[in-house]
Amino acid sequence: RHTGNLCEVQELQIEGRGRTPHPIHIHVNHFQVISSTNGDYTDYWGEIGDWRDTIPALAGTTTVRWVFDHYGGQIIQHCHYLYHEDRGMMDRMWANDKGGKNTCTASGGGDSGLPVSLCDDNLPDAAFQRTYDTIQNTCP
Repeated sequence: RHTGNLCEVQELQIEGRGRTPHPIHIHVNHFQVISSTNGDYTDYWGEIGDWRDTIPALAGTTTVRWVFDHYGGQIIQHCHYLYHEDRGMMDRMWANDKGGKNTCTASGGGDSGLPVSLCDDNLPDAAFQRTYDTIQNTCP
């Protein structure tokens, strides 16, 4: 599970292993394609530097970067083939507020300036079942 801090650059390496690339979709934050070890990416799918919300997991490694800048808490990533998603090809990422340092302030949900949700990598999975749909963040 990817865990990162709000308002900081995140990096994810997407490893493709099969013959057919899975379209990997990340909710909430668009990401920028930084590199790909598969020449097919620039031949058929797009350019390095493009901003996307879905990318094929081509054979090899594709590196993407983004900033958790809109919402704290749980963020979903999944295969955009519905059959694969329904069979469990999805995961959660978590955007936290750097241990309560309030790097970002939250608005919405009825109160202004609420601290954004915390994340501790040692928490059990049950701790990640809460949602924070109404919390929107403003990064400096």
